[in-house]
Amino acid sequence: VDVTLHVCRTNRVEGLMQRKAGTFFFPPHNEEDVSKLGPLVRHRVEVFGSSDRAWDDIVIAGIGWVAVSGFGTKELDIWVPKGVKVFRRPSLLPHEMKHEGVTRFHVNHRA
Repeated sequence: VDVTLHVCRTNRVEGLMQRKAGTFFFPPHNEEDVSKLGPLVRHRVEVFGSSDRAWDDIVIAGIGWVAVSGFGTKELDIWVPKGVKVFRRPSLLPHEMKHEGVTRFHVNHRA
């Protein structure tokens, strides 16, 4: 299953979803299925990271998880269809990002 992650400002979410759901953001994989998802709900998750490892994962039920690294505490908004659970847990693979994944993040490096 292809899943698109995209980092943007919160005030841009609604407009981006109206314009790009089903064409840029996956799932759903076509515009007709977008209306079947229903409204998106924001989940605010606070996570902690450090430079050398991921301390926390953000889990999106039924899709997977994202490991979070970087200095200090971060507050992230995750938008998912109503009824989809989002939660934080201790990282399953805390050192994997250091060895295999993204080594740094900048607003110009989009997921």
